[in-house]
Amino acid sequence: MRLIRARAINADFRHHSHRSILVGVVLSGQRRLLFADGQLHVLPGNGFLLPADLPHRCAIDEAHSYRVVSILPSLWQAFAAAPQQAQILRAGSPALLAARRLVAGLRSDHQALAIESRLVALQQALLSGDERIDDAPLAPERLLKIRDWLDAHCTEAVRLTTLAQIAECSPGLINRLFRQHFGLPPYEYLVQLRLGLAARRLRESEQSLADIAYETGFADQSHLQRFFRRAYGTTPQAYRQASARSADFSPAPE
Repeated sequence: MRLIRARAINADFRHHSHRSILVGVVLSGQRRLLFADGQLHVLPGNGFLLPADLPHRCAIDEAHSYRVVSILPSLWQAFAAAPQQAQILRAGSPALLAARRLVAGLRSDHQALAIESRLVALQQALLSGDERIDDAPLAPERLLKIRDWLDAHCTEAVRLTTLAQIAECSPGLINRLFRQHFGLPPYEYLVQLRLGLAARRLRESEQSLADIAYETGFADQSHLQRFFRRAYGTTPQAYRQASARSADFSPAPE
């Protein structure tokens, strides 16, 4: 999965197709996608979904900017059936909100579980009524099994499909029910575990931030810093310095 960013595009694109599924958000201007049997006219603030291998051309009425997520059909089909029709994602719709979250996530967090969770949320939003990916109940002990596994493997690369195998259910069911039961979706729970480990290392060791990030499951030092500041309201280095000062003023044991 990759993010494509285009700014002030002002040229038509001839008939072509993509091997990947495209989910896009038009930021400014307008975008027209023309097919053999119709077209999509995507206004600013709206989005679009384009199936793989669908011939089309792009007609440009005015310069426009957009962001598009390119998704391999194999990744999409790991969680839901591949889309067969192009469609507009209307402003204010759950599908557009999920698409925006997927785009934003790819800009800031490339960890597999985060990406897969946002993809499943988009797939759920695209479906309605009886077409939900899965709406069956899940026994609490299965959710506890997922939590215990995350506790034991929190520094490892985690896939949504792995959690589904552990709970013996579909991937589309896990995020919603895990959140209902524990208050956080699996990835946010995983991040909290990693931050707790990182904070302990900062207090108790002199390891570099890069080493701490690597050993606690973050992609790199900047990934750790971004999440740490969001959770603790300060940088890892400032947290370490404050912890050292606090230890210096601790009363001596009698």
